[in-house]
Amino acid sequence: MRPKQLFKKEHIKIFNLSLMLIFILSPITLKAQNTANFSGKWEFDKTKSTPGTTHSTFDGTVIRLITQNTSTFIYSDMYIRKGSEDWKTADELFNIDGKEQIEKDGRGTRKKSIKWSSNKKTLTLTYAETYIEGGVSKDLLREETYEQSDDGKTLTIETYSKNLVTGETRTNSVFNKK
Repeated sequence: MRPKQLFKKEHIKIFNLSLMLIFILSPITLKAQNTANFSGKWEFDKTKSTPGTTHSTFDGTVIRLITQNTSTFIYSDMYIRKGSEDWKTADELFNIDGKEQIEKDGRGTRKKSIKWSSNKKTLTLTYAETYIEGGVSKDLLREETYEQSDDGKTLTIETYSKNLVTGETRTNSVFNKK
């Protein structure tokens, strides 16, 4: 008498094939879901950036310092010029949770937020500021969209800004990993 088989040969083949597909496709799925990490030191490249940006008019080297973790995105700029002391801008901190941050001072209100693209490869930082000058309320808007090259060696920041002085402008700043 033959013992009863728990699974038929066809079922075992299907099961083995399914396991193989899971192992093959898992790295592809995991890679597609990785969030870009912009952390590091990035040197501004004047030759590849839009002329007229703040950094492009500086006659030295500009380094963007970025620290990113699961909860915050922090950046500042280091300005380096031969014959002068280096100086660093204040840290700009954004909470990665996407919730709007509101800062108020005697001059006005500043709102900051962060938003990831659906594929988690680009990040947009938004600043909206309302302030009073000479009794008149004025608004400033700036959006910076960060995107890294596939090899992780180049960072491009597309900036859109809108204010009463310059109107609407779009610029690109290119940085190389240091």
